[in-house]
Amino acid sequence: MIRALRIGGLAALLAAAPLTAMAEPAALIVAAQGDIAPPVEEFSEAEAGARYDLGASAEIILMHYAGCTESHFRGGVVTVEALGFETTGETVSATQVECPTKVAFKGGSDAVAAVVLRSDGGRQAQLNVRPVFVALGDDIKRIEVRRDGKVVASLKATSRLLRWPKSTAPLQAGAAYELVVVTSAGQRVAAAGAAPAAGVTVIQP
Repeated sequence: MIRALRIGGLAALLAAAPLTAMAEPAALIVAAQGDIAPPVEEFSEAEAGARYDLGASAEIILMHYAGCTESHFRGGVVTVEALGFETTGETVSATQVECPTKVAFKGGSDAVAAVVLRSDGGRQAQLNVRPVFVALGDDIKRIEVRRDGKVVASLKATSRLLRWPKSTAPLQAGAAYELVVVTSAGQRVAAAGAAPAAGVTVIQP
C-alpha cells in the first residue's frame, strides 16, 4: 500500500498552477506502484488530458494543481482533467489540501526572475513557515532560503523531496525572503514570502 506525502499530519501540499492549455502540467505524481501504462515516475508531472491505465492491483497518488486535491486510485483508467480526476477504478481516498506554489525559472545562469504559478495569480513564491520542496528534474544541487542576504537554511538535493531541517527555526510569517535554486548552470533567485497555510513548493529550474 502506498501512502500520500504528509506534513505535520496534513495531506501533502502541492503547487497550484492555472491551466492555460491541454499540454500544461496539471498534477504531480506523488507515488505509484504496480503495472501502470504509460509508465510513470514519482515526483514528475502529469499533463491535463493524460490517461493512466492501472493494472488490477496498481495504485497511484496524484496531487492536482488547480483543484488542490490529493487523490489515491487503485485499478482502472485514471484521467487528469482541468479541475480534478476521473477514474473507472477505485478511489481509495480524495482529500482537499492546501494550495501550494510552483516556481518555474526561465533564463540562463544567474537568472533572477521566475514565473510563479498560483491559483490566485500572485507573482511571489509563498513558502510554508517550515517549507517542503519538490525538485523537478535532476539538475538542482541545493535550495536555499535567504533573508537580507543571509542564508537561513540550505537544503542539499539528495532526492526530489526536500524537507525543512528539524533543527532549523521556522520562517517568520509575513517576512520577505529569497528562494535560491542552485543548479549546474548557476543560481536562480525568486522573491518569496512565508505563511503557515502555504503548501509545498514545486521547483522547476
